[in-house]
Amino acid sequence: MVKSDIPDSVFMKRLAKVPSLIDLPYNNVVRASILWYIIRKKNVSEKILGLREYYFPIIEQTLDKYDLPLELRYLPIIESALNPIAVSKVGATGLWQFMYGTGKQYKLNISSFVDERRDPVAASEAAAKFLKDLYKIYHDWTLVIAAYNCGPRNVNKAIRRAGGSKNYWEIYNFLPKETRGYVPNFIAAAYLVKFYKEHKLIPRTMPLPRNTDSIQVNRMLHFQQVSDVLGISVDELRELNPQYKKDIIPGIEKPYTLVLPTGISTAFIAKEKDIYAKDSIYFVQNNFPTLMASSGSPSQAADLGTKKIYHKVRKGETLASIAKKYDIEVSALKEWNKISSKKGKLKKGQRLAIYEAAPLLAQKVEKKTIKNESENKNKAAASDSIKVETVQAINVSANEPAKPYVAKEQVEKGSVIRYTVRKNDNLWTIAQKYKGVTPKDIQKANNLRSPRDLKAGQVLKITID
Repeated sequence: MVKSDIPDSVFMKRLAKVPSLIDLPYNNVVRASILWYIIRKKNVSEKILGLREYYFPIIEQTLDKYDLPLELRYLPIIESALNPIAVSKVGATGLWQFMYGTGKQYKLNISSFVDERRDPVAASEAAAKFLKDLYKIYHDWTLVIAAYNCGPRNVNKAIRRAGGSKNYWEIYNFLPKETRGYVPNFIAAAYLVKFYKEHKLIPRTMPLPRNTDSIQVNRMLHFQQVSDVLGISVDELRELNPQYKKDIIPGIEKPYTLVLPTGISTAFIAKEKDIYAKDSIYFVQNNFPTLMASSGSPSQAADLGTKKIYHKVRKGETLASIAKKYDIEVSALKEWNKISSKKGKLKKGQRLAIYEAAPLLAQKVEKKTIKNESENKNKAAASDSIKVETVQAINVSANEPAKPYVAKEQVEKGSVIRYTVRKNDNLWTIAQKYKGVTPKDIQKANNLRSPRDLKAGQVLKITID
């Protein structure tokens, strides 16, 4: 919970000024959610405000196409913090956080090469259809939003337990715990976008072009081919086309879309023959096992053509230990170095070729100056997303007045706390949770040789300076 001296009357008056087809009431739970966005998660909120310049037009166009309230554009804020490659702990993926089954149900293509849950256009289309189907059930947008999060079955169960009431705030206490904060977070997201200036939040400048064009690709095409001929970086291509998991557009299956900045798209058309003629290590016969063996995690999409390095084998090292060090698969290491034996025995001094994966642009920290551009490539994990469980479940009724919140635990300077590492955590994301703490502070205090030594379940000592 977050402490603030802002009177309830301020929030009430401002929310009353927001034109919306979806009810935006104010109570103590909504207050907690608003304060979470504008104070506790200020840095993430500023990133969201920057990203909305690119993603909101895509989302709004689709909502308008299906005659849905444009206020539903706030859903991807609370689902993914507008991160198209976000993956939840249960596997929900993309801006709209579709589970595999729901994605397939709404005709999203999910294969070894493509995951349209990560495609802003395709996923928004599927989300609009899903929301429209939910509205046919409830005819109430607040219940639709709740059902989007926890499913119609849980909402129907809450309605039965509340004696048949279809008022969200009356069924509130019968909903799953994580869903109770979902509608308040939706209201808070609407408040954030409308009134961020009043709280001196500054939208972060994001590396996304304002104007883009779509090119239809009907052949196999690797991002590196486009990069080599047109000069656009592979990172930027990933940012604009997050649905391609392996940097490859499998155009032989069916035509696929390649999104490019407007100026670059013109050059693509002019140099199309040169681009397709460009050699690619991926399209050599029998080379697909190399591709599929590489790490397919969303935070490290493989790009074998980006950077080749060599590792000199030391005494006692094995293929498994080296693969772990570079966060790659053993099968990929064998393929790159033509190691065919099952045991894969190595010799001291042997040199192994390794293709390092380039970090996604979407996960980099903002570049502050051109001079230190190369120094600012730390990855921010998908945990940047604001999760609904951050706001505790509080028993309220629809008419209960708001109550100010005070933080339950104040962390004072000099305090030493213990933090349990979660899946997808890294030193940077952990440091962001505590004012005055840097990734190097955590690494030094816990005798970590490398940031890669971090493991889920590990307990870290963190000193608040």
